[in-house]
Amino acid sequence: LASRAGDARRLDYALTIGKVTTAQHDFAHSAPRFANQPLHTFKRLSYGVMPSLAGLRDLLARQGPNPWEQMTKMTVTRMPALQNTPLQPPVLSLQLPYLAEQQVPLLHLLDQQDHPAALVDLASFALYFMRILIQVHTWSFRKPDASPARAPQRLPGAVPGLPPPEVIELCTGTVPADAPGFAIGAPVMLRLTRYRRPGHAKPPVLLIHGYSASGTSFAHPSLPCSLAQHLCDEGRDVWIVDLRSSAGMPTASYPWSFEQIGFADIPLAAEHIVRATGAAKIDIVAHCMGSAMLWMALLGDVDKKYMKDKRLLPHDTAHDARRALPGRINRLVMSQIGPAMVMAPENIFRAYLMRYVQQFLPLTDYSFQTADAAGVVNTLLDRVLSTLPYPAGEFQLENPFWPPGKHTSWVGTRHRMDALYGRVFKLANMPEAVLEHLNDFFGPLNIQTVSQVIHFTRNHCITDRTGFNCYVTPFRVKRITDFGFPMLSLHGTENGLADLSTLGQLGEVLPKPQFNGLPIPRHGHQDCLLGRDAKTEVFDKISHFLNRSP
Repeated sequence: LASRAGDARRLDYALTIGKVTTAQHDFAHSAPRFANQPLHTFKRLSYGVMPSLAGLRDLLARQGPNPWEQMTKMTVTRMPALQNTPLQPPVLSLQLPYLAEQQVPLLHLLDQQDHPAALVDLASFALYFMRILIQVHTWSFRKPDASPARAPQRLPGAVPGLPPPEVIELCTGTVPADAPGFAIGAPVMLRLTRYRRPGHAKPPVLLIHGYSASGTSFAHPSLPCSLAQHLCDEGRDVWIVDLRSSAGMPTASYPWSFEQIGFADIPLAAEHIVRATGAAKIDIVAHCMGSAMLWMALLGDVDKKYMKDKRLLPHDTAHDARRALPGRINRLVMSQIGPAMVMAPENIFRAYLMRYVQQFLPLTDYSFQTADAAGVVNTLLDRVLSTLPYPAGEFQLENPFWPPGKHTSWVGTRHRMDALYGRVFKLANMPEAVLEHLNDFFGPLNIQTVSQVIHFTRNHCITDRTGFNCYVTPFRVKRITDFGFPMLSLHGTENGLADLSTLGQLGEVLPKPQFNGLPIPRHGHQDCLLGRDAKTEVFDKISHFLNRSP
């Protein structure tokens, strides 16, 4: 196989454009000219690493050496509007959201002699495709370096520059009787880590992490400046919550619904902070799915159980705390996600694909840490994930030329995260120390919980586990004005999980002037918290908003 890695395959397509059914904007006047016209394109499969000669040829054709980029793009050589072949011919790209819109696989058996023969034909085609791809891209399927054997530290603790942590755990209920690995009646706990600043006059601030992450997103020794340290330096009393789904909690891998967490854990955490500090109101900074779960608590019905699946909330342990939650919020900062959202195109396709993959692959023990992922299946998965397409320049950061043989133990973890969520961070923004401790920031999860985002993707807003939009309705949105607290939404312009147009979507749902959206240039999703420039680009903006006079 390795001896054929230098081969190049060119696949030529001679197509005919059929009837033009839709045409939009400035294309409408010329659309009729395309009907029944030829369209000639090609795909070129070759292995290369920029800036090799092969990579230079691909660059001129706007096709990178990545196998998925090469398979989902076609270089045009002849089409009705193309008079002469330019130096950089046009490229047609596969529109991934279109596959999700169809809701069915686009490969169908229209007719067959018999079922066994049809299956053999499909298998032979798949083997032919795999033979071409693997022969050409043998070296693309590289095995990532193993993660370090040390035990990850996924809960916030003592951090230089921060006051000594005060930790308290609260019981939010009991584990369901059918939960594997738990004793019947085992308590479900949330964890609060307090970094106390005596004599503070500002409201306490609660920091809420996202899914499959933990409180280390806000406090960790490897961070050049954590959000907790930044707020503490301003005299804030900082509280970090680790929800039941936190990567550092023993209940992280149970298939919780987001509403189970939002309805109980967040209101109870806010209630405890108010009682412990004597403050009338608190400020909240919620990141990613932590923000989505907070809005479920705010917009959920506190007077009756509307849930279609009664098992999701067998008993409402935080009814009173959830009713009081809107009145306990002074100011709210949302990071990347809110009650309404637009997922990135790649994530829309992932959501569609996950509907089928989770039925056939054993993903119940999916782990981000490659050291935990033993076995042939996981090894093959890591090799396939190493071919994920990334922006130009990130391949060199993952596979540095100098010093020779440098160990990049975080690459496998990054690929496993991006396979589920899209590009979680912009690599150039991440400090080396944070990358080396990447397994401290992300950990156990459950695929069933993640799959709830499929409904968010389809509805462009938060829903319950069944896909029912019981939150972002006209009646409930009107209640937001009564909440009264100001809201700020921060969004990285290069976010690979949620599209930047999320800010516009939130602007249509949340009332003005209570709501303000702010894009963060040159940042992705998680690097808004973990990046080397997070203090100046993100944290200062959070402080300015929280410290603003009423």
